[in-house]
Amino acid sequence: MPLALRSLFGALVILSFAAGKAWAVDIGETRWGFDGGATPQCFNLLSVLVINPGPTLFEGKLELCESIGGGRRVGAVLAEVLYIAPNSSRWVQFYPYVKEPYEEWWLEWGRRAGERADVRRPVLQNQGSVMLVDSDDSLSVGRSIRQFPDHLFPPTATATDGLKVVLLDHVPQWEESRRQSFYDWLYRGGRLHILKDVDGAYPHFTTQLAELNTPAERFRVGNGEVIRHDRSRSRIDRAFVDKLSSESHPLRESTDTEAVKTKAKPVNAPPAWRAAAGAVPSDPLFPDLCGGIFAFLKTLSRPHHNWVLIYAMAIVYVVTVVPGVHYLGRKRFDYRLVYATLVGLIVLFSVGFAYFGRRGHKEASAVNTLAVARQLPGGAWDVTSWSNVFVINGADYEIVHSGSGRLYSTAQTFEAVNGTIRNGSSGRFDVDIPPFSSQPFLARMKVNGDRNLLKVREFSAMGKALTKLVLEPTNNFPRPADPAIVYVLSGDRLQPMEWSNGQLELSGSASEPLTEFFASIPWESLSPFAIRNARLVGRAPQDEGPPPFEDLLRPLMAWSLDLRKHGDIPTYRLPDDRLRLFVWSQLPDNLKVEDKLMGSQQGRVLFLIDVLKPVKP
Repeated sequence: MPLALRSLFGALVILSFAAGKAWAVDIGETRWGFDGGATPQCFNLLSVLVINPGPTLFEGKLELCESIGGGRRVGAVLAEVLYIAPNSSRWVQFYPYVKEPYEEWWLEWGRRAGERADVRRPVLQNQGSVMLVDSDDSLSVGRSIRQFPDHLFPPTATATDGLKVVLLDHVPQWEESRRQSFYDWLYRGGRLHILKDVDGAYPHFTTQLAELNTPAERFRVGNGEVIRHDRSRSRIDRAFVDKLSSESHPLRESTDTEAVKTKAKPVNAPPAWRAAAGAVPSDPLFPDLCGGIFAFLKTLSRPHHNWVLIYAMAIVYVVTVVPGVHYLGRKRFDYRLVYATLVGLIVLFSVGFAYFGRRGHKEASAVNTLAVARQLPGGAWDVTSWSNVFVINGADYEIVHSGSGRLYSTAQTFEAVNGTIRNGSSGRFDVDIPPFSSQPFLARMKVNGDRNLLKVREFSAMGKALTKLVLEPTNNFPRPADPAIVYVLSGDRLQPMEWSNGQLELSGSASEPLTEFFASIPWESLSPFAIRNARLVGRAPQDEGPPPFEDLLRPLMAWSLDLRKHGDIPTYRLPDDRLRLFVWSQLPDNLKVEDKLMGSQQGRVLFLIDVLKPVKP
């Protein structure tokens, strides 16, 4: 090799090595959730410290991948674009949906050796109490309670589903998005314990969090609760933390076992009620809620092929191609005629199969959606939606919704999905969907709305039982489905409401305790296997008419109340100062996928609307 070529080759090797070193990063630390664990069947927070030890800017993409043993990727990739200055580091946050204890995760920032790091498998648990601390705070509370750096609190409340209890003794230096996220988390149902600082004074909050300065020992913020303690961080011990953990949910009565046992039990109680009353208190209501809903939504786009014609075509195809073409060859016809006949038959039958297969789907793409929407401050809605996209034209689709804090997941544990998810303020799901196939996905988002939804015209109660309730909905009230279904929850009893002259009034039906209302649900039929075999609530989706979305109304009501085990049902009680409406509504436009290529979109939304009881003068 000439000297000039050797020199050029050596320079290229040196440059490529230098470039490789310049683009290298290290993973310094990973944090699951807020207390080191992950909540199953939930979007979870994963904080990753990325270090750029090199002298040049790192500009690239960090991807979080999932597998179920053996290294085979499942689901879609979660990606974040990174810019890290030389000799610096940055925290990056992902929001994966965690389902099973045997899921494995890893990070990639390239395809070369050394550009991958395994992420420790999370411990699946209900997250405990967490104390938010300043990253520069040298004070410690020991091992009695988990600490979480306040600057890592997610900027969207849609990523805080697993967080239940927070302790705070200072004012975090948050930007507006994190302050609003924390307030939304509290308003939605969180529990906040405020402690005194080192100087013996309570922290003084401003802007969105000014409401936390209320001097009362206990007060509510929306569905959440704030408790002020006359103690500082130094006095936190194991007994104090155990007391916090043993306290019931702010919107539930005591879960004392004896109290549950002494509840009146109906004669010949069905098995579901007996389970709710404590027979199997640890038995989960929803072993795989996503899988069950996805299986149900897929049945709504089930093709109705003319199988008699398709099988007949297959038989004719096999007969003409195999013995037919062989017969032509044996008769010593021109080989060009034989090959032309073979190619022609393949093309003809391929077109025929494609055409009649398309006709079986009625040549229409469709999106079917089920969603639950909870109220947030200012009239906004915290939305969880399950959707199934069926397309007839294979293409790369961009799945995106309106609203903020968008999180997406395929909630998939079996198959790889050729797609990329970007979560957060500009979240979207880019996915390649093959022709005549479905792609289910789960989404979380915050959608703007109007706070003026209804007016209380008449209200009366005898003890804890409602006797009269008349509500006047405004034009902003969710558009009811057909048939219109509205329930009102008072304490632990549900009662249907009906429309009358543009108003909502209590129906003539008697109220039911939650234990009886949910006893009609065959929980075992909510599994993906049962739904795929058309055994949901004892019947299959009809070939004609509207899809039977109502079959999942009561399970979604139970899920929206945060009932996760059978033992949760008899212990739930709404505070006495409020009522809760469950409004079964048509899918509004602002919850549809913003892609006109998706075709028709339909579905149902369960809106949860809290109404404060009028105070007697």
